[in-house]
Amino acid sequence: MLENLTSQRYVQPCYAIERVREHPDTTEKDVELMRQYLDDAKAWPGRTLQTALKQKGIFISRKSIDRHREGRCPC
Repeated sequence: MLENLTSQRYVQPCYAIERVREHPDTTEKDVELMRQYLDDAKAWPGRTLQTALKQKGIFISRKSIDRHREGRCPC
């Protein structure tokens, strides 16, 4: 039974994008805008982006933002 056992790497979902998608008032345009904000770390540092999203009712940790920017998510 265990002869063909293979190691599966756990891939954590991209919470930065998923949290935007989960919000009831967002559209695909909002998701695209979020991708642009994530790509522009100079204009949108992690804490600044986190605070702005929180004001809109979207709660994302700075760690999730950093993980996305460092390419450590499945995006």
